[in-house]
Amino acid sequence: MVSQALTTLPPLGEGEATNLKAKVSGVRDSKNRIQISIDGAIADLPEGAEAAIAFLLRKYAEGHGIVVGILDSKLTTAQAGEILGLSRPYVVKLIERGDIPFTFAGTHRRMLLRDVLLYKEKLQRHRSTKLDELAALSDRLGLYDNDF
Repeated sequence: MVSQALTTLPPLGEGEATNLKAKVSGVRDSKNRIQISIDGAIADLPEGAEAAIAFLLRKYAEGHGIVVGILDSKLTTAQAGEILGLSRPYVVKLIERGDIPFTFAGTHRRMLLRDVLLYKEKLQRHRSTKLDELAALSDRLGLYDNDF
């Protein structure tokens, strides 16, 4: 999927992944210079971008799909729901109660990718904290089995 906000690259096929893996196996973060060709002109990547590109290429070669987005891009409620693993109507409830900042584009709600990712991180921390509390309670009550 290519949209204004996000570009999604599905996982490569096995042959393509093997070929890419062979090409990027020597690329280690920013130790080697990465160059790109744009319309035949060779350009060096800025240092900060090298590590990110090398990481993405290695993960892509390992068979992972990749999503690239601009943090200031505006998302629809459906796109935000996909990122958060939530339904679009639930995302609407979240933004209406002020959990995720939004603006209107006409009659449509839009959120920044940055804000959606911040909410996702907050949600993951909250879930992790609650799971830790549940494990501690189970342990105190003798319900937690450590014999595995």
